[in-house]
Amino acid sequence: MNARSVGGPPHLRRMAPGCFCLTMTRRDRRPTLLTARIVKQQIRSQFKMSDGPMKGSARQPTEDEVFYRQWGYETVKANISTANDVLRLLITMNVALLGGGAAFLHESTITDGFRIVLLVAFFIALATALIGVYPKETKIDARIPADVKQHKESVLQRKRLFLKLAAGFTLAGLLLSIFAVTGLNICL
Repeated sequence: MNARSVGGPPHLRRMAPGCFCLTMTRRDRRPTLLTARIVKQQIRSQFKMSDGPMKGSARQPTEDEVFYRQWGYETVKANISTANDVLRLLITMNVALLGGGAAFLHESTITDGFRIVLLVAFFIALATALIGVYPKETKIDARIPADVKQHKESVLQRKRLFLKLAAGFTLAGLLLSIFAVTGLNICL
């Protein structure tokens, strides 16, 4: 029985139970069969390990590097609370715009359809910001850092989504109010 009849790639053949031979090509292109023991010896001779201390070029970080690394950690931690603060500001602003729009646009010369679209944009922005501020509840094991990280990333991603939606509807409402006040017509 030859080595090819057993199967497997040509560079690693099973010759007998528990014995492997590697086929290697020399510079003169003649194949050579090596036993596992010879291969181990060749690998050990190529990679000599030293028992002494390793020499390296490590250095202590500078004060600036430590400061910016710490600042980066604090920024990552503060992202969720910053998103919450901005959502709260959008809630306050949209309540004021919605109330002011309802009170002051009642007797204005703006058409009813335009007024309704304007107030609906502020209302959707308000509702979106309220949903975004609401905390996300997830059961996680606080002892597993990967679970905590995944939870915090999903919370931040959710808050950013609601933040973008609320800001978009607020800006749309403000643009519509500019068009309403200046009397510009939009051709749809």
